Amino acid sequence: MKLKRVLSFFTLFFVLITTIQFGQDGRTVYSLPENTYLSDLQYLNSSYNASYLKLNNWIVNGNKKLFKIGTQEYENGIAFDMYNHGNYCYAEYNIGQMYDSISGVFGTDDMDTGKNQMIIYGDGKELYRSMFAEKGREAIPVQVNVKGIQILRIYFDTSYGDYPVFSNAVLQVGTTYPAIVEGKTKLSDVSHLSSSYDSPFYKINNWVVTSGGQNIEKKFKIGTQEYDNGIAFSMYNQGNYCYAEYNIGQMYDSISGVFGTDDMDTGKNQMIIYGDGKELYRSMFTEKGREAIPVNVNIKGVQVLRIYFDTSYGDYPVFADAVLQVGITYPAIVDGKTKLSDVSHLSSSYDSPFYEINNWVVTSGGQNIEKKFKIGTQEYDNGIAFSMYNQGNYCYAEYNIGQMY
Repeated sequence: MKLKRVLSFFTLFFVLITTIQFGQDGRTVYSLPENTYLSDLQYLNSSYNASYLKLNNWIVNGNKKLFKIGTQEYENGIAFDMYNHGNYCYAEYNIGQMYDSISGVFGTDDMDTGKNQMIIYGDGKELYRSMFAEKGREAIPVQVNVKGIQILRIYFDTSYGDYPVFSNAVLQVGTTYPAIVEGKTKLSDVSHLSSSYDSPFYKINNWVVTSGGQNIEKKFKIGTQEYDNGIAFSMYNQGNYCYAEYNIGQMYDSISGVFGTDDMDTGKNQMIIYGDGKELYRSMFTEKGREAIPVNVNIKGVQVLRIYFDTSYGDYPVFADAVLQVGITYPAIVDGKTKLSDVSHLSSSYDSPFYEINNWVVTSGGQNIEKKFKIGTQEYDNGIAFSMYNQGNYCYAEYNIGQMY
């Protein structure tokens, strides 16, 4: 009987010591199975003391008040009350290399009048940077890999605001981001590392337009086709370029999608894709009304992916149906062959509408009509061509074929 009690006590003690770890400073780090709310962890260090760092709710006039981002209330997370305080704040946690990822939503509480930004660091290295999120904007999904990280820092830039909130913040075991389903990840599902322009200029999956004093979602539209997935920028009266960067961690082999200029535009735009600072793809300039251009680019071994738009002559570039892929590389080789028209060209001496793929596009009765190539008496529905009427004395297109042929 005494032996059973001793064994039971030993079992309980073993469970306790495998659930609690001690940091280098003697503080405890609680390791819960699979998922742990960030607000349940004892913070290691903070830029401001407990009166400014808030867990799970605000305290207003002695009463609890739920966090509220946009129209949604949240009863879990961390936040800072920086009203009349400094321009930044942070909390650090010793997570002991025990977790694979952290997820949640970030935004600015409705008590604010400005906008805030969140940056996540792991062992001093930047892992994630949000756009600045203003009051009234719905929460931004955050999904960041933290595998191998000892010290996690959640940092807020409050230069333009006072009440940043990281809600539903959960540390996870066995889950990594971005999620790969059947070898694919939508680019719009990947938390971007940085951006040349913040909200409301960077758009995910749709435009948000104001009508009658209300914000209304509007699908992307390139040519005659509408799209409900992708990324875009609203650059009306803004600069001549914009970009978004993503840390894709050398996890993917290729990216595909379609590029074009939205029908809200009156001009034309260009897209350039960079991998770790090296140019991988450059589109032609595409004007409003032209159908979307297929984009297929190899990104094997790339850590940081930059999607860059030249908006010198336009305002609303769209990269729709953008998908990161595992196990698929371009150009596709079928029975040892690849049509040249299926290869995304790297550069061209002339842009749309001079460079033509598989057919001419001629205007008749105010409408654009496709016309097959015809050489002699033979018509062709595949190939490349240039329309050089009243243009220069030469033209060319370049392709990166990667020593594959």
